[in-house]
Amino acid sequence: MSKKLFMAVAAACMIAPSSVASAAQSEQQVQREAEEAGKWLAQVSAAILVGSEGLLSVAPEAKRLFETIGNPQQAKAAAPKLRALTAQGRQNVAKADAMLAAIPPLRNDLATAAGFDPAKIVDEARAQNKQILNLLVTMDDMLIGMETGDAAKMKAAAPKLITGSFLLLDSQTLIYRNRQAALPSNQSVHQTLGIFVQLYRAMGISGRGWYNARLAGGGKEAAPLQPHLQGVARQLQALTRAGRLNAARELKELGSVRGAIRKGSAQERLLAASELVIGEEEKMFAIADEMASWAERNSAVTGATLAAQKSPAMVADLTTFEERFMKVTQAQAAILAAQPN
Repeated sequence: MSKKLFMAVAAACMIAPSSVASAAQSEQQVQREAEEAGKWLAQVSAAILVGSEGLLSVAPEAKRLFETIGNPQQAKAAAPKLRALTAQGRQNVAKADAMLAAIPPLRNDLATAAGFDPAKIVDEARAQNKQILNLLVTMDDMLIGMETGDAAKMKAAAPKLITGSFLLLDSQTLIYRNRQAALPSNQSVHQTLGIFVQLYRAMGISGRGWYNARLAGGGKEAAPLQPHLQGVARQLQALTRAGRLNAARELKELGSVRGAIRKGSAQERLLAASELVIGEEEKMFAIADEMASWAERNSAVTGATLAAQKSPAMVADLTTFEERFMKVTQAQAAILAAQPN
């Protein structure tokens, strides 16, 4: 769990126990189970990151090498270097699978009450690794085509590589959803993590919609984005509504204990930092409001419009939203970085 999440949880725990815990549970048991669930989810997220790195590590070097290729001879010379990267990527995926296999099952009341299914989370991570492995194999097929001058093999692999790039977005969705599941829904940080889930979900929807319309032959008949993007809009609206309510309550509760804390103490500094971090969340919610409106507007985009775009314009829009969200999280991180460890 990142320092940001830890500090936010710490502040929340200082003022109130989690609402998902039954009255019969002791505070110590709730804390133990919360830590256990958080550590378990962190292990799953770490495995997903290792698997994703198997693909991410290939991309920048592949881009650099492709930019230097000007003729078939240069392509043939570059292929072995790129194939070495895909081989390393496959090793990453194997390592990620081993990490998942080593994670013990999670069984505690808090996890059950929070509503997430540990077995399903691991199954999804394994499925993600399998897709990444398939993509790396496809990439290797294309590189063999480069090395041998087999144009047909290269052509057959190209569309699979484009669709495979969406796996990176799926990985981000899984990682943020797992982080979100580690926190109770009555904490505002739960909603801010949910916003990132919807951001990467929307990127995947938009990217696949463009691909299906322009490159997969769907054209005007491509499946509409309307139900999917409207779902994103509804989720964002619900997240910002609940997030604002939780943030307001958290700030009020923090303010109510200020008088009992010694001035200049570590607790007072933590409380002040927590108030600032929670205050920054309103910026996140405001951007999410804009993104919800964007999703509503773009849900009406037709297959013909998407097919006419040389590149996925909607993904570019969402990348701008991502940059704005990241600036808020950077501001929060700066606040927490100023706190003593």
